Amino acid sequence: MNPEIDIIVKPSLRTSSEKIIGMLDRSCEAVFLPLPKSLDELVVELVLGLGYEDFVKEVRQRGILPEPVEGWLKANKPILENIKRIGKKMVTYCYKDSKIFYEECNTSLELSLLSLRDSLRNKPDVGKWLEILSNERRLKQEALQRDAEILSDEACVYSRSTCIAGFEGRHIMKMLPPKFKTNLRYVDLPYHFTPLDILRREISRGDISEERAEELIRAHLRYLREYVIPYGLDTAQELWNRENLYWHPAFSRDRYT
Repeated sequence: MNPEIDIIVKPSLRTSSEKIIGMLDRSCEAVFLPLPKSLDELVVELVLGLGYEDFVKEVRQRGILPEPVEGWLKANKPILENIKRIGKKMVTYCYKDSKIFYEECNTSLELSLLSLRDSLRNKPDVGKWLEILSNERRLKQEALQRDAEILSDEACVYSRSTCIAGFEGRHIMKMLPPKFKTNLRYVDLPYHFTPLDILRREISRGDISEERAEELIRAHLRYLREYVIPYGLDTAQELWNRENLYWHPAFSRDRYT
């Protein structure tokens, strides 16, 4: 029988991770987390009883992630806090290439600093945005290949596994060898892409103009200023979804009146 992998795709939000905990099929033998492989040993210690705060301290002391350590773990914190219960039912793995993950963290920091700088300027530095995001795209393409390789190597010994992924999950699924039977599930749909999400997608197509890039960068800075800063990332995305997908039954106004 061919090994089977359930790929659960989620936004990079804490609330999405909370929902995934209840979705994990107890018949699975292994769960693959979207974290660097260098965390494997410490995740096992979490399963054995290490407290989450002590886990964070160890990650910091070993230099596995750049600062702010809590920031890179936040989206998966609910899963890590419940990993002791999860790990009693299935084996846990981290499947992200450690070097690439670290580089992606540093790229995210560059984007954050650029957002702060350009929020104080009359005109964003479009060239710098395109340079950083193009480098990020290269890293993500490299990461996809490594993700698929690691999953293929580790999951082949289990009859059924679960892989938790971001929106790149559907691409990982296509890159797995045909010996795997794959299932794709999504958490927190419908989801409206943010201006930065849209900018990334248009850069990946290779035909974005500087004028269009500037339009999306300005929209991203407004999103940060009007949604993320006052409300936090999770609530910001919920508000953004609600306002842009008001016509969808999931966001009908009578739910909030």
